[in-house]
Amino acid sequence: MIRHLTVAVCSRNRPDDLKRCLASVATAVKHSKEVDVDILIIDDGVSDPSGLASIKEIVHSCGCLCAYFNKSECPGLIYSRLAAIERAHGDAILFLDDDAEVEQNYLEQLAHCFQRYPSVVGVGGIDLFLPPKHPLWRVASRVFFWDSGRSGKLAWSGLNGSIWRWQGETAAFETEYLSGCNMCFRSSSIRHAEAVEWLRGYSNGEDVYLSCMARRSAPSARLLVDPQLRVRHHRSPLSRPDAAECIYRGLINTYHILRLSNVSRLRYCALVWSGLGLSLSGLLSSQKRQLGQAKAAWRAVKDILSHRAESPGCLVG
Repeated sequence: MIRHLTVAVCSRNRPDDLKRCLASVATAVKHSKEVDVDILIIDDGVSDPSGLASIKEIVHSCGCLCAYFNKSECPGLIYSRLAAIERAHGDAILFLDDDAEVEQNYLEQLAHCFQRYPSVVGVGGIDLFLPPKHPLWRVASRVFFWDSGRSGKLAWSGLNGSIWRWQGETAAFETEYLSGCNMCFRSSSIRHAEAVEWLRGYSNGEDVYLSCMARRSAPSARLLVDPQLRVRHHRSPLSRPDAAECIYRGLINTYHILRLSNVSRLRYCALVWSGLGLSLSGLLSSQKRQLGQAKAAWRAVKDILSHRAESPGCLVG
């Protein structure tokens, strides 16, 4: 079980979202007596001093210690995650996106989950605001390896399209990855995580990267998703890149995560096929903005093929 939990909220220029997130955490702390909690705010932007004062009031209202660290001189979500890992005092770290709200029983349920499954190194929950997928998308996702067909498994391409299946689960299940909007790791399982150059900026895929690091921390290391851990992820448009950039970086970063795992060549072929599928779906769409996304996917495919041809070896031995 966990006795001390650090709730780390990585934020960037979203003061209203951050207040809403911390208010939900404060309510959850008051509802739970299972674990001691401290809150760590990692600020990747520029915050108004008066806004910081009101944020700390929210935290102090629930009796928690609150630490604040500004790292705007070194921007990027992965660097915020690593700064939190370095400064966390808890034996587990719960990462929450600043635009997410946890339900009242979240922390209590989280503590119970670690108690029931003492061998797990990470636990995550589901996003109640994740929209359902159109039947045509479901078919395309299997054809182009965006979705593995199993809730807890990454697709053959390395993509995590199976996340939409999580809301249909009723019991905790083992998974290869957690969702970045709410993911909790035992501190010891991710202490060895390092900054990687390709996870820069918005850091698409950093949740899969940290999940990979946690699973490699011990031979028996496991991750779980508990459907009773529920959040509302509002997906704030502030401090977020456009969809085309997300598609490009998502494919490129997935390629690098595959390299870290030293997978077979067929997995790279599957990722290229996934990129071609994303490009094709954008071209077939009637929405003008989808054309930019199609171009971004095609650019990612070309860059993956070019990089693979130049250096076919694995980045990590």
